[in-house]
Amino acid sequence: MRSYSITGRCQNLNASVDTGSSSSRATAKGAVLLAVLGIIFLMSFLVVQFVDTAVSQIRLQATLKTRHEFSTTSFSVLEIVNAVIHEHQILDDGNIFGPSQGWRDPIAYAESLELPEDLEITVDIIDESAKISLVDIDQQRLKFLFDAMEIDLDEADMLTDSLLDWIDEDDAERLNGAEEGFYARQNPPVKPANEPLTSYETLRHIRGFKDLFFDNETQLPNQLFNEFIAATSLYYRGPVNLNGASALVKKALAMELKFDVDTIDQAIAGNDFIVGTEDDTYFGAPNVSLSAVGMADSDAVTDKASMIKIIVHVSQGNKNYQITALAHIESTAGRQNSRRRNDSENSEDAVEVEPPGSNAGDDLNDAQQERESGVDGSSDAPINYPFNILSIVENTQFD
Repeated sequence: MRSYSITGRCQNLNASVDTGSSSSRATAKGAVLLAVLGIIFLMSFLVVQFVDTAVSQIRLQATLKTRHEFSTTSFSVLEIVNAVIHEHQILDDGNIFGPSQGWRDPIAYAESLELPEDLEITVDIIDESAKISLVDIDQQRLKFLFDAMEIDLDEADMLTDSLLDWIDEDDAERLNGAEEGFYARQNPPVKPANEPLTSYETLRHIRGFKDLFFDNETQLPNQLFNEFIAATSLYYRGPVNLNGASALVKKALAMELKFDVDTIDQAIAGNDFIVGTEDDTYFGAPNVSLSAVGMADSDAVTDKASMIKIIVHVSQGNKNYQITALAHIESTAGRQNSRRRNDSENSEDAVEVEPPGSNAGDDLNDAQQERESGVDGSSDAPINYPFNILSIVENTQFD
């Protein structure tokens, strides 16, 4: 008879079953491990995203808070400038003449006021009415300015004619200028604005200015460009205020009007006879007038400021905030005269109104009352500003 070994076969089967079970368990463990790793990765990703979002929100809130603080401080300083100028305007019978009146540094003048100590605050007041107007460009005055800048005559003629062609409304090309045909051939082609300049950056497109006012390699503005923008105004039209005029502006005007710059400077140089020091006086001060230098009858110059640019800059580390306000100065004396005229017209017994300055004591008292209680005499009336804000430009950098 044949005999079979059942035991051996059972052992082989058990071995196979054990091997399969081990493999399944290993696969299951691997799947669980992968799932756990996947969950950990997902959670890590979500946590990172949450942290990034939270940090961004914190930075945003910090930036908004900083911007609000800087903005509030800047406009508070602008109010200080207003108060300082208004005070000097009252003291000088409603007139603003020049920075030598005492408003050159309003922060130092109002030193008793408390400002944030952790912020660096600077104020620049630029007398736009002490510059040569580019709104109403006078051809001869422009040539004298380029001559004062020591630019060659041929180049000065080209700059003058090109600038006038750029802003005039016709297509007639001046002898040394350029019109649309010239600019169409440039790379890139441009078209004349046919209106007054609104930005000095435009000069890089005007014939002659690109070569003379910008560096050939870097294309950045050079010294001539800086001198030109410091001596001219894109906003003001009218006579030049000699009290705030720079040496370059006075030099150009002297060529045109045939006066001696040294005579002008010595008239306002103060006791040390040096122009630009703290003891300088100004035309319009007692015993100092344009008549003394033979300029009282000139329509080209004046002794009063009528437009200023106020730049308030607030910084802390790499955080910067700046506002630039362009303001037209009103004459307090003129405003008083207008108010009196209106009052007299509304009165049954109207009387003749005296011209401004005829009763300086009364004008000063009225101006002081206006500042304290407003024009209508009520305590709730707003304080009269010495200037009208024409524009405010904001620049920020919070990195």
